[in-house]
This record gives sequence, structure tokens and C-alpha cells, in this order.
Amino acid sequence: MLQVCKITDPARDPRKNDNHTIAFLLEHSDFSSDPLTLKRLSDLHDKLLAFRKKLLPARNKLISHSDRDSILAGLQLGAASDEEWNQFWLDLQDVICIMRKKAMGGPPTLMPC
Repeated sequence: MLQVCKITDPARDPRKNDNHTIAFLLEHSDFSSDPLTLKRLSDLHDKLLAFRKKLLPARNKLISHSDRDSILAGLQLGAASDEEWNQFWLDLQDVICIMRKKAMGGPPTLMPC
């Protein structure tokens, strides 16, 4: 959960430090000549952020910090179904394939891009 939240963090933190995240990579890649790919990446990023939103309470209250009230309340935070997790990994794979193709000029041999 923590790693999923880390890679979906904003491109910049509140102190203006760059985060090496999906948002950072998207901000620093030029897809202006390919509006369909740009739209696809935007849609995928939105889906990744929606999934992140489900996990964020667990990251903030239990994983990155030990929020006493949350622990004592026994709250179930960050729950996501197997289907949601599977879709997250597929969406992330698509982002990686698109970004790799842009950077390297073709799909990797072991990934179904």
C-alpha cells in the first residue's frame, strides 16, 4: 500500500521538492503530437489516483503514522477488492508500456504492450 501511494504521490511536495512519481513522469513527457495517447495516459492516471484515494487513509493513519485513535477504533482503512487491485496493476502496466515506448521506441520483450 505504501509503495502504491508513493508512486501515485503528486509530482511536487508542498516544499517544492520533486517526487519521482507517475505524475512527475507525465509532466515531463511530451505527448502533444499524439493526443490519443495523451488522453489514454490522462485516463489511466485518473484511475490510478482513484485507487490511491481508497488506500490513502490506511497510509496516513496506520502505515506511515500510528494514529492512536484509528488503532483503538479498529478501523478498517484502505480496503480494496481483488478486482480493484488487479485493475490497478493492469492500469499501471499500461502506463509503463506507453512511457517505455515513448522513451525507448518500442515495447519491452517480456511485457504485453
